[in-house]
Amino acid sequence: MDLLFPREFSSAARAQVVAKKILAGRDFEEKKRSVRLVPEIESALRTYILQVFLSFAEDACELGRQGVWGVERVEREAREFLRLVAIEAGGEKGFDRSGRALRSMIGHWGGAILPEVQREFEKSPEWRKFTDELLQVAELQAAGSGSGSVEGVPVRYGLAPAGEAAPALLNVDLIGQWMEAEGYTNIELAEALHLSVRAVTSMRRNGKSHGRRAVQKLADLMRRDALDLYRS
Repeated sequence: MDLLFPREFSSAARAQVVAKKILAGRDFEEKKRSVRLVPEIESALRTYILQVFLSFAEDACELGRQGVWGVERVEREAREFLRLVAIEAGGEKGFDRSGRALRSMIGHWGGAILPEVQREFEKSPEWRKFTDELLQVAELQAAGSGSGSVEGVPVRYGLAPAGEAAPALLNVDLIGQWMEAEGYTNIELAEALHLSVRAVTSMRRNGKSHGRRAVQKLADLMRRDALDLYRS
């Protein structure tokens, strides 16, 4: 089954998800060869599904930050993609080393992910990253400052803390100097803040892929007031 993408996904975003699917598939096959127990294979299959899902979900959240989608649609599209990938994975990869089918992850009525499988998905670090980003989108859209639109409805987005007349531009020199002094790469800082690499990169470039919460988390790690991170 070919992956189905919403029309709002750019060709680059689609290619990124397809690339992740290929790489995650290779990781799954390698893991499957190294384990013998069926529960281990089922766990590896869930990890494969979640890695592909997260790649899609990150781009869905980006559409939310840009104001293309409302937060409700971001969540709805992400959950539906997870369901479709689970169906595809079960049909193509859901077999043990002897070729016997693994337990189904999908219910017979309605084609929904089984509740017990969904609970396992929601225990994963991938799901936590998705919900962290979804929270950023919700907070950004709830703030209602800045400029943009959500699915055709004008809204305002901003990066300054709520209630403060802080300038919109981050002090990227200050952030960059601190990162260099502390020895952080973008990837390492993203892990420390429990943010996506995209959000950290956005803060370093005054981009649009982060929200007020991300700036506050960075300020807390730097042990500074959030307002210090904006240009005066």
